[in-house]
Amino acid sequence: MRQLLSTKPVGTLYNNCASNNIATGSWLQLLSSIPVAASAIEVFNPSGSILQLSIGAAGHETDTGKLFLYTIQPGGSTGLLPFEIPNSKPLSVKAVDAAVSDGYLVINFFG
Repeated sequence: MRQLLSTKPVGTLYNNCASNNIATGSWLQLLSSIPVAASAIEVFNPSGSILQLSIGAAGHETDTGKLFLYTIQPGGSTGLLPFEIPNSKPLSVKAVDAAVSDGYLVINFFG
């Protein structure tokens, strides 16, 4: 049986989509290295676009492989999601249906 998700905050990421657009054709690396291992995340996606999160070295993100993590629905908070990610891994995002060029994508990490 899976243990309860941790609710201890270990970090927060803010991406200003006006200066760091999230495109549909390529991955945007949000962090080159997660500083602390996380067991859960909460994502606030203010856009009207569906987003995908992935880990892996730049150029090795994937939509269908084992490194693909989540599809984030548009328009608000995801709530707490199980998200096992070791420290020192890069985190990237890509839009599925339309580019995002305004608002802030916020990801809270829990350990």
